[in-house]
Amino acid sequence: MASNNRATQINKVIKVARKYYKLAEPQKDRSVLEHLLFACCLENSMYDDATKVFETLCQDYFDWNEVRVTSIRELSEMMKSLNDPKESATRLKRVLQSLFESQYSFDLDPMRKQNIGQAVKQLKKYNGASSFTVAYVTQNALGGHSIPVNRGLLQTMLSVGVISESEAAKNAVPVLMIALKDEHRRMRVRAAGALGKIGPAAKDAVPALKAMSENDSDAEVRRVAVRALKQIQGK
Repeated sequence: MASNNRATQINKVIKVARKYYKLAEPQKDRSVLEHLLFACCLENSMYDDATKVFETLCQDYFDWNEVRVTSIRELSEMMKSLNDPKESATRLKRVLQSLFESQYSFDLDPMRKQNIGQAVKQLKKYNGASSFTVAYVTQNALGGHSIPVNRGLLQTMLSVGVISESEAAKNAVPVLMIALKDEHRRMRVRAAGALGKIGPAAKDAVPALKAMSENDSDAEVRRVAVRALKQIQGK
């Protein structure tokens, strides 16, 4: 599928999704750990349901270590409002256990002082951390260029032929292409900036970035797109 056509198809899928699902603004005052654990609840579930479950975890348990030693069965019962409570509980417990075994604490805020690449590598090492949770933390806790995509959106894109089966299986949908035509300027800036940092390997995005650099209504978006094109084309 040509890159321009693919970007258009992805944008159509996102527009339809937004008719049925409201855009939620994440809480910015959470710690890195809290963003990670909230993402464990949010993946493949509704935002409001995940928020209620996360708030219950914070209120009903003494600390995260108590959550770590709680059985998956008990956690699943408490998280029953999520789409797959057992899967969410397993993911949450594995992340907490992996953190405890690797550093004997639950403080991840030092990641904010690290290079984004180093922080992402560290996140990926934690047992239970998925592509969605890593992307969520990268975007909302670390200020990086990453877009979390859940199973439902991946399956939708696969059904309409926007992505291949291998891409869906690897969670490797070109998520930056989703954001290049996002209605929110902040997302367009992030996507263009991220593509520029990828460099020549992002050559398929050149047509979309060129159109953005010439036609986007926002001056900053146009500037970032021009810079991204130079980085990708080596000019």
